[in-house]
Amino acid sequence: MKFSNREKWLIGAIVAVALIAVIAIFARPAGPGSEVAQERAANNQQAATQNSQSTQSTQQDPAANQNPEAKQKAQPESLADLARRDADDYTAIGDVDAPLVMIEYSDYRCPYCALYATETQPELIKKYVEAGKLRIEWRDTPIFGEQSTGAAVAARAAGEQGMFLDYNRAIFNESTGSGHTDLPRERILEIAKEVGIPDLEKFEADLDSPELLQLVQADYEEAVMIGVNSTPTFVLNSGALRGAYPLETFEHVIDEELARLGVE
Repeated sequence: MKFSNREKWLIGAIVAVALIAVIAIFARPAGPGSEVAQERAANNQQAATQNSQSTQSTQQDPAANQNPEAKQKAQPESLADLARRDADDYTAIGDVDAPLVMIEYSDYRCPYCALYATETQPELIKKYVEAGKLRIEWRDTPIFGEQSTGAAVAARAAGEQGMFLDYNRAIFNESTGSGHTDLPRERILEIAKEVGIPDLEKFEADLDSPELLQLVQADYEEAVMIGVNSTPTFVLNSGALRGAYPLETFEHVIDEELARLGVE
């Protein structure tokens, strides 16, 4: 049975709405420290669009706006399909073939993202990632303004030199536990020196890289598409966690998902 372009577009739209509904249904109530920032997210998206307008105009495929089928291909059919499992993804932690993938949508200036990164994630790595059971994939979700976007690009600039995780952890260690971390460009460069980025000149040049900014924006657009409006948000096969839950909650949810997959 063949569908018209209008019918294909409607099918794609329905799939996207269904994904948002899945997160709304299966997500637990926002945990302690869920940073809800829809208005700030909208403002940040607008600012990021203005900053990269010239880049997008030269690199975006014009046909993508005219062909509804092209947009439909980008719509995942389930939360599990959001996992990229890219062996070259330097932002991910764990075996590319791990049975379970947990996707983390985070903002570097979010104090609750920092709480998870510094206290909870290290324990999950020891228990699940090192055992080959879990892969954690990162998604940039800069909802707290230009400094959040700048920090996301900086971490990717570090990743270009094999130091994404070092830089990621160093930024989260900047958090005071309350308020949004101040990360001006000067501090971004200081952190690079502190973690030992080998080529600081390249790092600084990459802070203005249109390609790295586009990668950040692609992550953010994915977050918006599936209805993520707070950080941190964690997406697993059949649901989501929103907020800085204690370690025991993560363990319970991960164990349940592994059991569904037949993994002991």
